[in-house]
Amino acid sequence: MQSLSPFQGKTTEVPGSLNAAIKVALLLFALTACNQGTDSDSPHGNRLTESKPLSGPVEPRPAQTQYVGSAECSGCHQQAVEQWQSSHHALAMQKASAETVLGDFDDRRVSHHGQKFSFFRDQQRFYVRTNNKEGELQTFEIEYAFGVEPLQQYLIDVGNGAYQALSMAWDSRPAEQGGQRWYHLYPDEAMPPSDPLHWTRLHQNWNFQCADCHSTNVQKRYDASSRSYDTRYSEINVGCESCHGPASEHLAWARAANPATPTVGSAFSENLGFAVKLDSTAVQIDSCARCHSRRRVIAEEFAPGKELYDHYVPALLEPGLYHADGQILEEVYVYGSFVQSKMYQAGVTCSNCHQPHSVELRLDGNAVCTQCHQSTPPDDFAGLTAKLYDSPEHHFHPMESEGAQCRQCHMPAKVYMGVDERYDHSFRIPQPAHNASIDAPDVCTDCHDEKSRRWAQSVIDEHFPSRSDKHNFGQIFHTARQGQPDNSALSGIVNTPTLPSIVRASAITHMSQPQDAGSFAVVRASLSSEHASIRLAALSHFEALPVSQRWQFVSPLLADTVLAVRIEAARILADAPSQFLQAADLQRLESALSEFVASQTLNADRPDALSNLASVAARRGETTRAEAYYREAIVIDPSWVPAYLNLADLYRGSGRDNEAEPLFKRALQQQQGVAETHHAYGLWLSRQGRNDESLQQLSKAAALGSSWRYAYVYAIGLNSAGNSAKAVAELEKLLSTSQVNAEVLFALATILRDQGDRERALSFALILAERYPTDQRAPGLIQQLR
Repeated sequence: MQSLSPFQGKTTEVPGSLNAAIKVALLLFALTACNQGTDSDSPHGNRLTESKPLSGPVEPRPAQTQYVGSAECSGCHQQAVEQWQSSHHALAMQKASAETVLGDFDDRRVSHHGQKFSFFRDQQRFYVRTNNKEGELQTFEIEYAFGVEPLQQYLIDVGNGAYQALSMAWDSRPAEQGGQRWYHLYPDEAMPPSDPLHWTRLHQNWNFQCADCHSTNVQKRYDASSRSYDTRYSEINVGCESCHGPASEHLAWARAANPATPTVGSAFSENLGFAVKLDSTAVQIDSCARCHSRRRVIAEEFAPGKELYDHYVPALLEPGLYHADGQILEEVYVYGSFVQSKMYQAGVTCSNCHQPHSVELRLDGNAVCTQCHQSTPPDDFAGLTAKLYDSPEHHFHPMESEGAQCRQCHMPAKVYMGVDERYDHSFRIPQPAHNASIDAPDVCTDCHDEKSRRWAQSVIDEHFPSRSDKHNFGQIFHTARQGQPDNSALSGIVNTPTLPSIVRASAITHMSQPQDAGSFAVVRASLSSEHASIRLAALSHFEALPVSQRWQFVSPLLADTVLAVRIEAARILADAPSQFLQAADLQRLESALSEFVASQTLNADRPDALSNLASVAARRGETTRAEAYYREAIVIDPSWVPAYLNLADLYRGSGRDNEAEPLFKRALQQQQGVAETHHAYGLWLSRQGRNDESLQQLSKAAALGSSWRYAYVYAIGLNSAGNSAKAVAELEKLLSTSQVNAEVLFALATILRDQGDRERALSFALILAERYPTDQRAPGLIQQLR
């Protein structure tokens, strides 16, 4: 079938309100293309350029609030600029030169699982010869040095305005610490050119992955029609205005005849020409969070004082990112752990511990902590005894030893990117026994690895016998992640206002679809929470409702004060029939849908954003456009499995189910070992009447997947094929892995009943009734079996 690009060619009208939203998307792409171009003084064509006046998808910044560059700050703020100049922020990205490149390019040859990397230089130019996207050896010039310590990466121009980060990095630590060497960021993986993480592929793209946090005032400027970038920035590194905002008004104020009585820009006068000051806890933390968090981008042009959720959506305590108790697991960049902490709840900000310009700790070692956690009683304590935190009485380790450092017990570290040690900023109390029960790390036995966690807990209990832990969500989240969410317990977390909002929002995402009145009421009430993260999390539970009920609960959020909430509400209500809406309601939906499309259009260089656009189009019945978006997603990233599976599902819904098999086969070819692909292919084969092949695929899905539903569907398929004994065996395996739930128990009871084993069937029916008292199927089944 011929592929139709969603950005070119003839398209049909989109019914209802999505028509206006899609038109906005197409207009944005057209405007972006109109502003493409190259600097006339650049010999390399379409490469990185300094900011120019922008139009099109980004509203031009008012003339009085322009970015002026860090050099303008040094005249008055000499000390701050000097501190900044040697910081990681100032060195975040630099043009490659003999002064900025730290790696050894003296004809060094390195191999990684058979792939060769040859590093060499020609005076001020640096090169690497390695595999290109097609797997052929090619010489590339290093254009930019990226970062400085403990590692430095290198950016390569691969054409069409795209820059890629080489995955062979330079370990810039001293040699005695194991540094001064080339090493691969994925040491245990072969990483061939077909791999999504190969340096030439999408996940190593600077324009999307890195630029926003390594330079100032970045405009990505992706043109979907040509699949090219014209990325621009105001300053190559993280300059003063990255944190303070555009400074032209401040500069005008400073240059005024009488700066003590500012008259320039009256709306800005009280903040000396800036939109806000960074002395507010919320403003400062959000300004840092834009980069020091695991988040997704929904709009550009963030500046201090703007609502974080109007530009970014930080990740919650999700499986794969955080352990069940909130400890860091994946690379999550501080914010998500810090907002869990008592420090954050008490109003502590980043700059209380970190010098904001050098980005170094304000004091060395434990001194940074004892700024507040006093090691000796202050004079004004009037005889009261302060806890001696920096003493063996508290940490029960020899003074000056590594174990006596506050960070060792309260900020356990994890190494990312091979050499980069990051500290958990949730500042938690060690709980060895509890952590053992939820399969979370324990800081005590990480050091005392010859000891047990029981021993570690006994030592802590001996030193702190009266300590009582406050609400601990780890066990509740752990149980939910095992497939047994306790909605009542999770609701208790949501309803505890003293808990951090990230924990309460995460509790909502750990809940199963509420079937009882109590948990549904909690989720419904969360739509009105003062915290955007909680409102956003609650929305996910309304997507499965009939559209009339969905509209009743969700439509008020189409006018939410926060962009992230509005566009999620719009996505959920995209299939609301416009002919039944009042004019004002339709206008709200139109407006929010336009914002949704604009947010996804911003990221149209990513297959997930294109899939989101496709999903909304499909829900509105626009299958031609939906198919075009899915196919564009596959072109951009052939390894993006969801596009194949969703396109196959689109075929099923539009009467073309028989055309889907090539999609499943290509998905399996692109990414092996993906349970969802085997599962979806197995269901498709079943619909075609190819039952033996179907069971083979469903069996593979059950073996590969961690979710209970793969084994459950396989068991149902076995039972339908007449192999009830094996079906029961598969379901009983789930019981032994703690992945039991109402559907598994009901299936076991009914299959055994149909086999004539009424006694065992009754035992499972009774367990169903005991564990899930609101399940309406249990009483009738029990009565039938007795």
